Amino acid sequence: MQRPLACGSLIGLISSENELKRLIGDTGQVNSYVGGFEIKVLDGELFPWENVLEFILSLPHQVWITRFEGSLVIKTKPPGF
Repeated sequence: MQRPLACGSLIGLISSENELKRLIGDTGQVNSYVGGFEIKVLDGELFPWENVLEFILSLPHQVWITRFEGSLVIKTKPPGF
């Protein structure tokens, strides 16, 4: 797993989003969300939980896991957004 670039920069944000998309593949969807990410889990059994959580916890972000319309959703954002 790649170590993210400083996520305060646009390059870091794009690099982190691309890495999340690579890790998640078809098991979820990744979208930008207030300077961070919104990850919708499509297949909870195949979703790479450990890799994804390790990656997003390595970012300087706050993290929430919620349920929306029957799906688990992971949201991250930098503090102050």
